[in-house]
Amino acid sequence: SSNTQRTHTDPTQTTLRTMADGEEDALGFGGAEEEEDVGGFGGADEGDDEEDGFGDDFDEEAEAEGFGDADEEEEIDEDGAGWGNADDEEGTADMAPEPEHSKDGAMDLFEAFAGSYFNKGTDPKYTIEPMTTPLLKLRGGKEKNVRFETAAIEMFKLVCQFMGITAVVGKGALGAVAAVQAIARFGIQEEHLREELYCQMLKQMNGNPAAASRARGTILFTLIIGTFPCSAKLLPIVDAFIREGPKGYMSYCNLILRRCIHNGPRMQPPCSLEFEAVKRKQIMRVRVITDLVTREAVTARLDSASVMSEWVQEIGAKLGMKDTYGWSIYVDRFDRLESLRGAGIKGLHVMDVISKIDQKNKQDGKAAYLDISGQLSFRKELFAADHDSMKDPVATHLAFNQIRQGIKEGIYVCASEEYDNILAIVFYADFGDAVDETKVIKFLEFWLPEDAKKQKSPKERASNVEKIHAKSEYSRKKFSRPQSQDLVLKFALEKWGKVNSFSSDGSIMLFANGQKKVPRASTRRKSSDGSTRRKSK
Repeated sequence: SSNTQRTHTDPTQTTLRTMADGEEDALGFGGAEEEEDVGGFGGADEGDDEEDGFGDDFDEEAEAEGFGDADEEEEIDEDGAGWGNADDEEGTADMAPEPEHSKDGAMDLFEAFAGSYFNKGTDPKYTIEPMTTPLLKLRGGKEKNVRFETAAIEMFKLVCQFMGITAVVGKGALGAVAAVQAIARFGIQEEHLREELYCQMLKQMNGNPAAASRARGTILFTLIIGTFPCSAKLLPIVDAFIREGPKGYMSYCNLILRRCIHNGPRMQPPCSLEFEAVKRKQIMRVRVITDLVTREAVTARLDSASVMSEWVQEIGAKLGMKDTYGWSIYVDRFDRLESLRGAGIKGLHVMDVISKIDQKNKQDGKAAYLDISGQLSFRKELFAADHDSMKDPVATHLAFNQIRQGIKEGIYVCASEEYDNILAIVFYADFGDAVDETKVIKFLEFWLPEDAKKQKSPKERASNVEKIHAKSEYSRKKFSRPQSQDLVLKFALEKWGKVNSFSSDGSIMLFANGQKKVPRASTRRKSSDGSTRRKSK
């Protein structure tokens, strides 16, 4: 994006609130009984005028379900974070080409598809009855088919319960988020069940007479298309279904569908944040901390298909970096710090990592937060074997601050006398030749880790740091700031660096040797006494 937005603070990303599993109303869902009353689960004749499965009253009903008009819900902060309309996102992210549109209606296409691929005796139209056999013909051995059949029948029951179709199948015990996660896991774990799930959702939207049920189905459908794509033979039907959808739905779902096709299927089910995005039909723009010392941040677009490599490239471009090799995104949520690097070129899906952490948090009996402010950071994870700090002063400065912050927090530990040497370099990088005892003591009070202070106080270290500073080559030869920062990086790579055994290029990783737990990201800016005063030469 050409509109670079940077901030030195971490204000709240979205309204901070907890959402217990039973609080379905927070997502725009009431109880099952209430939905059936509102939607009016009457006979099929009540929906005779709704040929495409979407009645004229959908917009009103959907707005009550949290599917209001996107334009009215747009919320963008001064620094660019918040929520944006899907229409504005075209061209801002990589995605698959626009599918070729069919001239036929979605449900006409679906019923023709059913005639070719459905099992005999199965119906492509809405029903309140439980399923006794899968819609699609299964391939595989007898034992595998029995397992798929059992899973498909259970999946259909969950789909019905989520959509409020509970007159016969019975009400579910899961909350809205947990129900969608349970449904999505079938397709995540068994690729064959993905097509079955798409067909089950389309079936329950085909001729469904209840507006509230269709609103629920629309939300479920949107979450699933962002989790894994359908097959090529079903894509024309899904595309037509999206184009015939309610106001504000088409552009958002079209973008999510194409993004999912481009970046591939997810490994984890949708999380609470994705529910919020689907309710709004909008794309999130979130703050990512880029400087671990000053807490400077830039904004990055976040949808269900966002992957690490996209963010690294987007953030690197905004910061003016020349080389983003080895940089990664970290999520620090509920005291769990996770890298998004993964094993592939693209890295992990951002939402996969958030979902994984949230699921672990739920297992621990804690509520989910619809907030990720201060929890995302941009960090140097790998260094090339021939790393040259002089090629990219911007990247060098950020890595330098990352290392010094790690030393302060006790993540990287060295011998007592080594602290004097490394912090003398850091002092020079910040202040240059301006040395006096009071300033040095204050600097050491801030940057020395607590354990090092116990070994030897900042006041006791000050004179030695001044001597090292005065006699050093970097001080005598007037090293530039990038040159002195490079000395810190070289020290770190020699002290804490190890060759990454999973790489083929001999890249080096920094390994934490301290016992200090990585702290949660703060929402306040950290500062030292003049840590950013000196300008680069």
